[in-house]
Amino acid sequence: MSPGAPTDYWRIVLTHEAGHAVAVRAIFGATADIFVKGSETQPNQIGASYGYKTDTKRAWFDEASAVDSIMTYAAGAKAEEICLGITESKGFGTDLACIKSIRRAWEQRCDVKNWASWPEEMREAALENLPQWQATLTEVVKEIESNFERTATLISRYLEVLEMIAAEAYRNANEVGAQKLRPGQILLSAKRIEEIWNNTEGR
Repeated sequence: MSPGAPTDYWRIVLTHEAGHAVAVRAIFGATADIFVKGSETQPNQIGASYGYKTDTKRAWFDEASAVDSIMTYAAGAKAEEICLGITESKGFGTDLACIKSIRRAWEQRCDVKNWASWPEEMREAALENLPQWQATLTEVVKEIESNFERTATLISRYLEVLEMIAAEAYRNANEVGAQKLRPGQILLSAKRIEEIWNNTEGR
């Protein structure tokens, strides 16, 4: 924790990461570790991260739903908002950049003018797919411009398990002590997240 950080710093950070964990489990059926992460720009500051990464390229190439990917990125900030009343998440910058990248990619895909330099067979294939792409873009824009409505619904649906994940990670961080936490240290394992999920959602 950096000097002068508020006493609830880790509660905020771990609520954010628990939001990602819940979204990934609910949408993709996967789990990963919540772990300590160092800041690339501020050497003395540490926070936390969630190990599962949603690849924006997969969302663009239809290998993963673009809206599902956006929801997993938005889930951290929505968890802060719904659980803690924080409407301007300080940890949302990287997530938002990924969301904007997905939207820009789909906007480009639906812009016929951008296909001028493509080989003819690629242009023909693109034109065939254009209605499908436009439908996806509509869904992407709707989710973002409705202030991530689907994400908020998902977080609310799994609020109990989210709060349990965040609370246990917070207890683990406190047991170690803020001054002793080091980058790479696991605060809550994927296995334990899965256990909490199964014990809460599966009962």
